[in-house]
Amino acid sequence: MGKLRITGGFLLNKKIETLSNNAQIQIQPLNDRIRKSLFSSLLPNLHSAHVLDLFSGSGILGFESISRNASSVLGIEKNSQTCEAISQNISNLKLNTNYSIINQDVFSYIFPKQFDIIFIDPPYNLKLPQLFWTQIHSATFTHTIILLRIKSLPLFSLPKDFLIFNYRKYKEISIILLKPKFESIT
Repeated sequence: MGKLRITGGFLLNKKIETLSNNAQIQIQPLNDRIRKSLFSSLLPNLHSAHVLDLFSGSGILGFESISRNASSVLGIEKNSQTCEAISQNISNLKLNTNYSIINQDVFSYIFPKQFDIIFIDPPYNLKLPQLFWTQIHSATFTHTIILLRIKSLPLFSLPKDFLIFNYRKYKEISIILLKPKFESIT
């Protein structure tokens, strides 16, 4: 078991337990410095936000969001052991009314509503098909911010119906902030 520290908000410096990586579990959470920087830039959008955390892994992005006054977090993670660890952290931090985790493959999940912020942090070798992006688009508002973490920008092709509005490179990873495009009605 490892521990991750929450970097801001009312849960500042609280720690969550994470599973150790093995053949079945490969969790690669963003380090404290990167998370703190990203959440500082997202802060104005987090207050009362409904957050979707896809490929939740450790769940740290959801905990950071709740700590900074997001209204709710829905995490989707297919690994049952990882979901159990997130559930335990939710319970330990008494966030049961704000944070839900669902043990399901992201590609088979039907999004029940729209979200203000969507985190997409897939395994580095996973290709996200256009159907996935179509489903993501259906879960967005015009103001939705999508944070996508990828291993390498050259391997990324911008999905239709989205615009890149910010890009950050950190050593071995890239963070892309996307906004949905909507047809204008004239």
